[in-house]
Amino acid sequence: MVARDREAHFDRDAWRRCADFGVLGMPIPQQYGGLGLGLSELLAVMEGLGAGTRDQGLLFSLNAHLWTNSIPILIYGTEEQRRRYLPPLCDGSFIGANAASEPDAGSDIFSMRTRATRDGGYYVLNGAKTFVTNAPSPISSWPTPRSIPPLARWGLPGS
Repeated sequence: MVARDREAHFDRDAWRRCADFGVLGMPIPQQYGGLGLGLSELLAVMEGLGAGTRDQGLLFSLNAHLWTNSIPILIYGTEEQRRRYLPPLCDGSFIGANAASEPDAGSDIFSMRTRATRDGGYYVLNGAKTFVTNAPSPISSWPTPRSIPPLARWGLPGS
């Protein structure tokens, strides 16, 4: 474990075992490749992994994958996006990344400066990120700007 941490080694075998067990698809409906379980079941499994694994980095990666990729796609994604991205996120062939940390803000989302500006059918991101959870080889990545439309209801400035 210490050697893996020192070498910044991502344990793909452990990731694969979690995917095979269904952890990555627990809260995702079966029609998108998940197990269709509820929040209580997911939280119980995460608590159990937290108590039972020595690899807390894996636990952090699993949660970043689920809470900042799979679940937002399920809630806010289009049907086409759900069908395209959720099955490989559930089976572990896609690894969801999270780019929230910024040079002057850390992971404090209220201090972030990165902005997303709509340009036709796309968003243009403008800003800098410091750390990307589940990098350097993310297949799916959600850089977190401060101006994401679904966050406007929470009163984030610039949204």
